[in-house]
Amino acid sequence: MRLPLRIKQSFQNDDIRTTIQTAAAVLIAYGVVAITGINDPSWAVFSALFVVQANVGGTIGSALWRVAGALIGAIIAVLLMLIFNERGWHTVVAMLAGVSIMSLISLRKPDLSYGLVTVTIITVAPDFQLVEGAFSKVLAIAIGSCSAILACLLVLPVSAYRSADAKVADAIRLCAHAIADCLNCTTDDQAGKSHEAEYEVSRRLREAWLVWQQASMEKVPRPLLYRRRSRCTRSFLTHAQRLQENLALAERISDRPLNGPMSEQHKAQLTELGEAIERQLNEVSVALTQREACIDTTDLWEQYRQFAEEADYSARNTDDPAEREHLLALKWVCNVILTNVEALKRELQPDDEEACEPNNAG
Repeated sequence: MRLPLRIKQSFQNDDIRTTIQTAAAVLIAYGVVAITGINDPSWAVFSALFVVQANVGGTIGSALWRVAGALIGAIIAVLLMLIFNERGWHTVVAMLAGVSIMSLISLRKPDLSYGLVTVTIITVAPDFQLVEGAFSKVLAIAIGSCSAILACLLVLPVSAYRSADAKVADAIRLCAHAIADCLNCTTDDQAGKSHEAEYEVSRRLREAWLVWQQASMEKVPRPLLYRRRSRCTRSFLTHAQRLQENLALAERISDRPLNGPMSEQHKAQLTELGEAIERQLNEVSVALTQREACIDTTDLWEQYRQFAEEADYSARNTDDPAEREHLLALKWVCNVILTNVEALKRELQPDDEEACEPNNAG
């Protein structure tokens, strides 16, 4: 049983899946060009080779931009070659003008930058039949790009929606462990932080945001991808990014642990609260990918309320102003994190009215 499971997991890896899809795209492109007898087969094959992305939405977007860029570059090159229709210095002028115009377009729309390739090749080495040769290249590029889309739909397809959900869920799990680790460090000056850096969480959220944008290109029939509607909305992504910012607060406040007596007094509560936050965020990450998952934050808010009452009592009875401010800041950070968890939960369960309000937590 382990071997088939490992094989299945390996096919879920982006690098392995994309490699297989790229090979399939190249074969499809070459087969179509060979059957139809279209000139410039290398343009089709190279387009198929470089268009494939880690999800269907990304591949569709990459293909559309590649074809659009190639078409614009070909039109510019043909117009310039009709104006500068002699060899020698005319070719140099046409090439420089074409590259300059296409570069300006690419500055505005970087995704159209493939037009620089077509405008350069056509001006430097035009076919005998200028117009026919230019658009034969564009047709070959379109065939290669469509082959990449077809390969991504037929071979181990992964929806951009699903990919975005998985990446955000992964980032939330990292945040959950890091927050629990930070709360543990606030009462243990010997504990070292064992979680991944906040930069890693930021990187994964950036990847999720990119994939989420790619999903807008994914206008294909649902049965073809077995996909469901994404639970990772723009609003949910905003709250996830805020969770990363709150992790930075927890990192900062955990750099200086509470003093000995106060640390012992609140150690158990903060450890339990950190574990509860981690569990709750893990449930949020599961709910992103499993629609039937349910999230209940009532117990979490109750644990925070108990800690908040003890923290207020300790703050009133301590003679150290710095320690009082540190403890109240810690209480505030916990409240901010729980409010953030509540916001994530409400994005996934908007009709749930049983959650405690932040103001009820003390």
